[in-house]
This record gives sequence, structure tokens and C-alpha cells, in this order.
Amino acid sequence: MSKRDDIVNELIRRLKLQFSNTYYFQGDGGVWGVWGRQLPAIHYYEMPASWELVKPGMYTVTLPIQIEYFTKLRLKTGLYEEGREKLEELQQAIELDERLSKELTPSGDLAYTYSIVSDEIIEVMDNLLGVGVIYEIKFTERFLGYQKYRH
Repeated sequence: MSKRDDIVNELIRRLKLQFSNTYYFQGDGGVWGVWGRQLPAIHYYEMPASWELVKPGMYTVTLPIQIEYFTKLRLKTGLYEEGREKLEELQQAIELDERLSKELTPSGDLAYTYSIVSDEIIEVMDNLLGVGVIYEIKFTERFLGYQKYRH
């Protein structure tokens, strides 16, 4: 498994601890037509990563991951109050440590830093609250074939 796979798996593990009775979808999961029936739901998107060469065979990778949480709105006039609560719950689930360490792994740091690029609170449809956050996760990755292809 790649470090990218480990990072995504760790994020999902953390979300499932916080949001236990929730449906999980990679991408949109065919949400149109399902939103009213499978709630609450979390959708996560792995966005295009950028790779910056540090030295031959070593890259710094920036991976944006978008996480969206959908639930029924408790009170129509409380969109932003409820939205801020859910955004805070998402942050609490993800931000357990500074380097996204794998559970039960000594010095199993997966990333050297991460940050929130943007967040949003929206009413997707009548009485359907959607909150989203985009994390940028930075980590190093080796290209193990470097020596093989070196001339």
C-alpha cells in the first residue's frame, strides 16, 4: 500500500470513530436521489495531487482531500449555527495530532503537515445541511524505481 492509501485509510478511520452511524461514499456515491434516504452521510474526494521533486527519487506530495458531511437540518433558521457545529465535529475527528500518525504505529507519521484550504456551509436541498472542508496534506514519497531508470 502507498502512503497515499495509508493517509486516506487513516482519515476514514478517524471519521468513523466520530461519526459511527453514518453512510460513507467515495466521491458523490450517486447522491442525487439518495440524499433523502441515506443520511447522515460523509462523502470524500481525493483531488489531484501535486508532486514536487526534492531530490532524485524523493518527492514532496500535496494531496487535497475534500470531506463533506450531509444531514437533515434540525431547524430551518439554524443553518449556519448547525453548520458550524458540524464543521467543528469534522475538525475534531481529523485533527487528533499534528502529523496524521497511524494508530498503534511507533513514529508512524504519515504527513509532515496539513491545513484547511477552505470550508463551506450550505443548504443543498430543503432541510438538507451540507458542510464541507478541504484539507491539504503534505507528505514525502519515494519513487522506488529511480535507481532502475537512472542512466
